[in-house]
Amino acid sequence: MTKDQGTPSRNDLQELKERSFMLLCVQAQLHFMRGADGGGLEDLQGQVEALAQEMSSELEEHLQLCQELATAKEDAARIQQLCEEELKDLAEDSEGDSPETKRRRSNFDDEEDTLAELNQMAAAEEAEIGRLQRLSDFEEQLGMPRIDMEEDQVTLGRPNEETEALCTVQVQWDHGRLLRAEPHPALRLDREAQEAVAAEDLGRLLGAPRPWSDAAGFGAVCGTWSPGGRGFFGHDSQEAGLCLGSHRSLWERSSWTELDRRDPGLI
Repeated sequence: MTKDQGTPSRNDLQELKERSFMLLCVQAQLHFMRGADGGGLEDLQGQVEALAQEMSSELEEHLQLCQELATAKEDAARIQQLCEEELKDLAEDSEGDSPETKRRRSNFDDEEDTLAELNQMAAAEEAEIGRLQRLSDFEEQLGMPRIDMEEDQVTLGRPNEETEALCTVQVQWDHGRLLRAEPHPALRLDREAQEAVAAEDLGRLLGAPRPWSDAAGFGAVCGTWSPGGRGFFGHDSQEAGLCLGSHRSLWERSSWTELDRRDPGLI
């Protein structure tokens, strides 16, 4: 087979040849040790056989990779040919003003506009990530409660492996609407969870003061217990809602306007 038909390169064949020679050497040593006298030869023989088997597997894997590389090269050559044909057609149509030329130019312009828009969105997203990171750092400096939100659960504080279940609330969302909130059964927060779902405000559940006062200790395991009995975080439900950002902006509250002046970069 020729090189155009997908055969491995000369370097691949050279490496295969070297590995085959190594395998022959190992087999020759194995035959030699089989005829030698002395203790421990059976163990040594087993090690050599295992090594030979490993090298054989590597050779098979190498051949398979060479075949995959040849297939990839064929695909790349085919795609390149298609691209060259497309460029040739565009060059032939560039002198005229046919409908097909207009269509292709329009498609190209649309793709450029889409790419520019995507780049702008990516830049805006990076800026938003940086802003949220600065906000998170600032909240941590203020001692505000830690809330880690994932797709189907909310973790409160910094629990360890033993207490993570108590500090986790299972949730379900539908386009930003709270459909389900299930805290740990031992916390006896069923009524508060139902009220939070009805109001579509998870802060009502996380800031409920009575259950945490009755079960002093559950809040402590998550590293957020406040002896004042003001809820799981030591904050009321309104402050817990601020931490979640569920229904209002943190910076729209008059009590936080001082933060705007102290660090405008957080806004």
